[in-house]
Amino acid sequence: MTKVYFPNCFGLRFVASLFVICYHIEQVKGIFNMPNHFKNFFLSAMGNLSITSFYVLSGFLITYLLMQEKKETGSVDLKKFYIRRALRIWPLYYLVIGLSLFVFPHIDYFYLPNLTEKLHNDFGVKTLLYMLALPNVVIILYGIVPFASQSWSIGVEEQCYVLWPLILKRFRQPHKVLVSVIGIYLAVKFGLMALTKAGFVSAGLTHFASFWGTFSIDCIAIGGLAAWIVFEKKTRVLSVVFSRYTQIALYGLMAFLLIGGYTVYKPLFFEFYAVLFAVVILNLAANKRSILSLENRLFSYMGKISYGLYMYHAIAIVVVIRLVMTYAPGNTFLLYAGSFAVTFVLAIASYELFEKRFLQKKKIYSKVISGETVEFPLDSVPSQNDRVVQSRVITKPVAPANP
Repeated sequence: MTKVYFPNCFGLRFVASLFVICYHIEQVKGIFNMPNHFKNFFLSAMGNLSITSFYVLSGFLITYLLMQEKKETGSVDLKKFYIRRALRIWPLYYLVIGLSLFVFPHIDYFYLPNLTEKLHNDFGVKTLLYMLALPNVVIILYGIVPFASQSWSIGVEEQCYVLWPLILKRFRQPHKVLVSVIGIYLAVKFGLMALTKAGFVSAGLTHFASFWGTFSIDCIAIGGLAAWIVFEKKTRVLSVVFSRYTQIALYGLMAFLLIGGYTVYKPLFFEFYAVLFAVVILNLAANKRSILSLENRLFSYMGKISYGLYMYHAIAIVVVIRLVMTYAPGNTFLLYAGSFAVTFVLAIASYELFEKRFLQKKKIYSKVISGETVEFPLDSVPSQNDRVVQSRVITKPVAPANP
């Protein structure tokens, strides 16, 4: 069995989670009619782009792992892949959805003005869509569902990953398929824009355009292409990507655009940043001479619990906002500090007491072990059985897991 560990990836997840929490703190402040900065360009851009970074990073990691599995076994075990995804995503997803639909609406403390009372409109359809892992469809058709709507991006990833192992299993040149995925996605996207501009407007077309606009399979494919570049050791590309000058230009460009409030061609806004994030990830995960490092014990642990940070933070924000409104009105510092603290406590408790039970079972269905189940970082002292390949990936023979 092989262990694969990419440094800095947990740290990147943690940093992205922080921006999402900040973005939603300002959004929830607006729901309670509190002064807010929800429409601030930098905050809004970083909140939304953090989701894009999740897509690219997820595409990078899962594509690499599937290619590694195919290399070692000659194929991709579809059943085991889907079981691994279910063990990682479903327990926490369905817990939060269940609380959001059946518990919080009956507790006055979790009442959200102009939102909670709308929950029971089309409640049966909303519940069915959530049960089918289609939260992105719920938000498009019915709007925000308190404490559950952040799961829309989880739905996008799950829907994309129905296709992903099929792509890696069936095609010998996955990079060509990934390029085709990006091309098809963009063709449909611009086709929908052309139809709308030409006046072909209907409720169905509008809803599909909204769905397609958030169905970021192209950004996931961009992450997949980055994984292919590393896996196949495309040294010419990597020599440019790993250049110190490329890194300085990359981080400088991103800071200039985001802090300065500059935007790029709107229809390709997320794709543009997805490419930049792919270069960032390649350097963080596979470049020994990366000028940026997010690899430390705190960031790594917080990255491991980032799924919980993402799923629980809306609950924490509402709890803290109500406390601040009652005991310290207008105290922004307490609002932010409290929201982060409660989110961290919930995520840590969930990870240690709930999620780990399912994560440990993933080993049974894994030919390649990665992520939370890898116990040793790159900079640890390797034993005689360890070997380093591709400079940042560790493989270590281990005994097969007991079924």
